[in-house]
Amino acid sequence: MFTIERKTSDGWVSVIAYKTELRAFLMARSQCLSTGATYRVLDHNGDVTSKVTFAECKRQLGAR
Repeated sequence: MFTIERKTSDGWVSVIAYKTELRAFLMARSQCLSTGATYRVLDHNGDVTSKVTFAECKRQLGAR
């Protein structure tokens, strides 16, 4: 399982888990674009597989 966490003023908060890393990453990116918050995806060992920031999402999508 791959867990999505959102960065808050109190630290990282678990949001939801998915079976695949791709699905977790895509949902983290979608949530990031919707909320402007930073998200990360953790694997089953608790290691960070990706970190998603609003600025990076905008850059990847070509938005200015």
